[in-house]
Amino acid sequence: MKDLKPFVFVIEINDYLFFTISIYLLVSLLKKYQLVLFVNESLKDNKNLKKLTDNYQFKLVYIPKQKKYLKSHFKLNKLFTKHLKKFKPKFIFQCDFNSVENMYMFYLATKFLKNCNKIVYLSSQQRLSNQKFLQYDLRKQHAIFFANKINFLSLWRFFFIFLNLRGSINKYLNYYFMPLIVLKKFPYSFSLKFNFHKKNNKTLFDTLIVYKENEKKLIGDCIDYQGQIVKTIMPQINSPKELNQIIYNDIKQNKNIFIAPSSIGFYSIDKEKKDLDKWIYIISLLELKYADYSFILKLHPNTKYNQDYKNILSYITAKLPKLKIYPQSFCAEQLAITSEIIVSDVSTLLWWASSFEAKIVISFDFCNFLGSDDMKNYSSILYFKVDEKFKFEDLIISKPKVTDNYK
Repeated sequence: MKDLKPFVFVIEINDYLFFTISIYLLVSLLKKYQLVLFVNESLKDNKNLKKLTDNYQFKLVYIPKQKKYLKSHFKLNKLFTKHLKKFKPKFIFQCDFNSVENMYMFYLATKFLKNCNKIVYLSSQQRLSNQKFLQYDLRKQHAIFFANKINFLSLWRFFFIFLNLRGSINKYLNYYFMPLIVLKKFPYSFSLKFNFHKKNNKTLFDTLIVYKENEKKLIGDCIDYQGQIVKTIMPQINSPKELNQIIYNDIKQNKNIFIAPSSIGFYSIDKEKKDLDKWIYIISLLELKYADYSFILKLHPNTKYNQDYKNILSYITAKLPKLKIYPQSFCAEQLAITSEIIVSDVSTLLWWASSFEAKIVISFDFCNFLGSDDMKNYSSILYFKVDEKFKFEDLIISKPKVTDNYK
């Protein structure tokens, strides 16, 4: 007998966020719906995705690598149009709202389907209100790095102007002019802001999912969103317990402390030394406090692009010889599952791991970038502000009492 359950789409264009949130949403949806999952083709050989497809029934579609060329836009339009017309989904779930892929799927769904609810689910509360400023700060850091590299620091403003100009050109090409050629009309209303989710003052999606009560206002105000906002529990809390066992096998929690900073390892060692020393100081304090624990470090996946990465690791291990280093590509979720304590600054991993009752999750705020205090808004995460007033005795670690009302 033909399966009469309606179809839903889940689209995740961030590879590592796929395993912190989207897989849990996917498994929950499979209880009531037939599902089509869209992920990047870069995950084709991913072993954990293979485990997912071996144990659950859904259709898997790979999104071609998005390049800044017109051909990529035509491919996206063709791919999404084909599947929208074929499956006619009742719901479309997309993680976050401001990518080219998000735009095409939501715009085309509005064009071809009458009764499809387009839903945005978040990867966490992080940095939405600061995104524009963080973007400028990152470009400034890159500009200074380039100027230093050629031994002309005085030219950093020139590089900064160039990077901002290039970013603006890419923005208007990818979000307006190339889609205009493909779709024969502008998918968005013109905006000088960083958000690209509105057309004629209306959003391209119908519902925004949040996980905390105060996110309704914080995120709604930040993106100027006036539509429906629904508060729900974090997907990993409500997912089948066997899912982690399927993906990560029979992994047991040990006396490990997993350190996963998201803000170091991207630049030259000279530029990062100040922040590296702060992390070394904190890890040294933790080693004194937890002498019988094993310590694990893994930096952000994107640090693989840093030519000074090996020198940064050498600097850290010279100061902390007991620290075990894992490559950037190693599965962070697997390391978190094996660890009793997870430490970072503002990594999404903290938000993900905080849903596990047996773990202590810690955020250290070194006040070194805009948004460094993001995790203070989560009662399930221990938050420490490390400034000149911070002392060893301030490092009181225990499982926090959760007041976020996730459930």
